[in-house]
Amino acid sequence: MTFQFADDDIDPDRITKAISIMPSYKGIRGSPREGYNRGVYTTNYWGLDSQSVSESVDAHFNDLLNILEPHRAALKELQKDGYSPKFYCGIFYSAGDEGIQISPKTLGRISSLGILVDIHVYDITEDDEFDSNQKESNESESG
Repeated sequence: MTFQFADDDIDPDRITKAISIMPSYKGIRGSPREGYNRGVYTTNYWGLDSQSVSESVDAHFNDLLNILEPHRAALKELQKDGYSPKFYCGIFYSAGDEGIQISPKTLGRISSLGILVDIHVYDITEDDEFDSNQKESNESESG
């Protein structure tokens, strides 16, 4: 999960200075990207990755919120100036996953900062044509 600002009109250095947090990644449109996602930045970018090792989405939110909440006033000032922060979360699932759970307390913390949550869900099932009904049918025939 990443807390991020991404827009042609943002200044990544201003964000770093305003909230006194070093980003995991930052870049200006057209500059080379570092890390696993090579290429060039398609827009100006500032991002802070969660350091939680948990599989819990709630834990990743809380990791980032613990870092961001002491900088609430600076974040609100950036938002007043037109900066739009968000939490970006990529969820990779396969058949049998139990869903996403975010506690009411965590949702309240996110809401109090006025930060958008952007969740993308990716199906990583190996055989997209293998339907769960077919699997259940096969299991009942063999049992």
